[in-house]
Amino acid sequence: MPFVARDTLLSAVLEPRRRAILRVLEQSGGLPVGELARNFDVSRPAISQHLSVLKEAGLVEMRSEQGRNRYCVVEARIAEARGAIAALGSDLPGGEPAVVAAQPAGDPSLPPPDLALEQHAAAPPARVFAAAATKAGQAVWIGRAESDAAEGGRFRVDLGGDIAAGTYYAVESPERLAFGWGQEGGGPFGPDTSRVDLYFTPTGDGTLIRLEHRGLPTPAHAPHLASWAHHLPRLAAAAEAARG
Repeated sequence: MPFVARDTLLSAVLEPRRRAILRVLEQSGGLPVGELARNFDVSRPAISQHLSVLKEAGLVEMRSEQGRNRYCVVEARIAEARGAIAALGSDLPGGEPAVVAAQPAGDPSLPPPDLALEQHAAAPPARVFAAAATKAGQAVWIGRAESDAAEGGRFRVDLGGDIAAGTYYAVESPERLAFGWGQEGGGPFGPDTSRVDLYFTPTGDGTLIRLEHRGLPTPAHAPHLASWAHHLPRLAAAAEAARG
């Protein structure tokens, strides 16, 4: 499934009729366009146009069963849309930092995360892990890395002028990657002052990526949420584009 930009998802779901279409499709388990149109007071071509927008955003897909084509929601993309909406709210003045993925922490021995986001990748966990943990993969989705991940080794990535650095706490292919996070160059938010955990869970059509960030000072919540909401889809896209 191709990478879908945050703005594309937002544009698709901010129109009220399209949100109503998504609810009907979810409740019904999927419908042909003709049956779907009977739920609304607009023409079938108008419904088809809305479906085209939703399909382009990856929020619905057409499935063929017993000679019938029906539109169904793509649950992973719905979750991404919820995350995009939450991240947008945190970007606005006065917005409260949000936990995008309202699921329990991936590791119950750790304190609750300050931020948590989830992203679907249409690639197996091993490929997603490789994109997340190798120097070549990190260059695609987050920044120029110093080396491949190694437990106890140094995490260091050039984010485009700022250097994020810390220690690799866990390198458990293909399930988990954890590293310290902070900024080189002095100041109170130095290397290893916070921690990022990435979990890779297989799904029927790929991998659920879950990112948890702990130890962030409150003023850093909103900018980091927006940053991870940008980088996490890039990780999924990098894994989907990789061969193997």
